[in-house]
Amino acid sequence: MEGHIKQMRLSALKQPRLGILAFVSFAVIAVCSLLPLKALATSTAIGYLTKDDGLVVGMAASLSKDSTNTEQLVERATLENKERFVGVITTRDASSITVANKDSSVYATTAGEVKALATDTNGNIKKGDFLVISPIDGLVALARPSDQNVIGTALEDFQIQDARVESIKDAGGQNKQANINSISIDVAPRSTKTSSTSATQGDSPLVTFVQSVTGKRVSQWKIAAAMAITFILLIIEGSIVYGAVHGAMEALGRNPLAHASIYRQMVQVVIIGLVVLLFGVASIYAIIWS
Repeated sequence: MEGHIKQMRLSALKQPRLGILAFVSFAVIAVCSLLPLKALATSTAIGYLTKDDGLVVGMAASLSKDSTNTEQLVERATLENKERFVGVITTRDASSITVANKDSSVYATTAGEVKALATDTNGNIKKGDFLVISPIDGLVALARPSDQNVIGTALEDFQIQDARVESIKDAGGQNKQANINSISIDVAPRSTKTSSTSATQGDSPLVTFVQSVTGKRVSQWKIAAAMAITFILLIIEGSIVYGAVHGAMEALGRNPLAHASIYRQMVQVVIIGLVVLLFGVASIYAIIWS
């Protein structure tokens, strides 16, 4: 009997402490939940040439009619050239991936997160809203139901209190006051009818599913982060269950009379597994619905 007790104590010392395992699980999921803010917030920029002196950082850009395969020229995006939209002007260092040659004079973010100059001419912009080219050259605006050339999605609300005011002429030739401010957007050009709740053409089945569940547009980086946390969560839960079952079988094999203490340990493992699962699900929810 003393030999069995000694073997159980040695086995317990070799197995990882449940408290340490739970702490490591929380730490891993917590770190992964921050990934979309930094590590996954990537963007791709391409170098271009321009003859438009008014084209500055933050403006939407389209290919010029004078652009050729050997000399790609960009200019401020307008309602007339919106179908040739390429991206939002940025700096070389602001992009995670930059494709350019030594002659490039401007850089446009063609995919991913970037700061863009926006206006509220089509209505106040909220996080998750689709964006289009505005009546003001180079600026983006809220997409209306009739708009078909979406250039991206707003990643934050438009702050009117910090905006500057500019006077423009509407389609009827009347002067109109417009607020202009910089907001973060996710550049993802597409040509389709837009809706704040409907899926867009060209989206993957996963993006379509997430959008149908949340009822709004979700950044691909958030979806990638949620998938990463889900994968890690499955590994952690599998490790906890496997370790508990394996340890219980070994303990029962060495001492069948210790089933009461083994059952208590199994209950503790189940509780820890549920807490880790709830923490992981909460992290995924915070990422997708934020």
